[in-house]
Amino acid sequence: MRAATSALASFLASKQPFWSADLVTFSLVDGQTWNLASTDINISYSGTTWLAASASTPGITRGAWSIKNTIEVPSLDLDLISSGMDFTSGSNIKLAIHDGVLDGGWITVNRAFMPVIGGTFGDTSLGLVEIFGGRTGQVQITATGAKITVRGANVLMQQYMPKNRYMLGCIHALYDPGCTAVRADYTFSGTVSAANALVVNWEEDPTDGNWANLILGYITMTSGIAEGSLRTIQNAANTGVKLMYPLYQVPEPGDTFTVTFGCDKTLTTCTNRFANQQHFRGFPFVPPAETAVVG
Repeated sequence: MRAATSALASFLASKQPFWSADLVTFSLVDGQTWNLASTDINISYSGTTWLAASASTPGITRGAWSIKNTIEVPSLDLDLISSGMDFTSGSNIKLAIHDGVLDGGWITVNRAFMPVIGGTFGDTSLGLVEIFGGRTGQVQITATGAKITVRGANVLMQQYMPKNRYMLGCIHALYDPGCTAVRADYTFSGTVSAANALVVNWEEDPTDGNWANLILGYITMTSGIAEGSLRTIQNAANTGVKLMYPLYQVPEPGDTFTVTFGCDKTLTTCTNRFANQQHFRGFPFVPPAETAVVG
């Protein structure tokens, strides 16, 4: 069942012809909201306008979707149609997606029904019907845009492990409330001297000789063509860092960045690097199962 206004329910029951449009809302974790319509004109309803494809707005189409009255996770396929440079005054939406702007976002698909007889295309006075809502799943960047899979909210129930687990490494995520380490205290600014897709060298070591602590941390580009790009650091030296995955755009000399310390989840690192052993939530002294058997 889908909630609908009484006017829309009566209209659909009358079996009159209608136009329909899919209206897709992207609510992103950074506070951005994208409203895109599957039509060739903008569609407005209750103070919100969904934008049609244009020179400054990518297009959107909806593919197959499935919902069952079981615990199975529903899914919906979306196709974002974009050259990469047709969004918000020329910013590269493919780069933004590649850098994770959709990660953790919530996507809602509404359908508008517009009467043909006595109505006009774009008339949403009958109201909207929400047909799907869920979290961003797999995203694949293509030559013509991006393919996005949306998964129902119950996808979170597919995590089979309990909240607390006995394991050698710390179960906290670095800098989360349980860890309590303050990210800003371990983040440093620098300037690029040279770079390629996998290596970023700096003009001067921003960590004052503590570059080894950057391993498993991350670098964030803060200016230049790759601004906003974030990558995990695989290795570090006094000259710069090597990245786990290549950058979508290669930084240029003079571009700026920040680097943040990483953690390998061991008690030694927690103690020596962060002086935070009182919040360590690993269990390195639990004996292996083989020695716990009495017989």
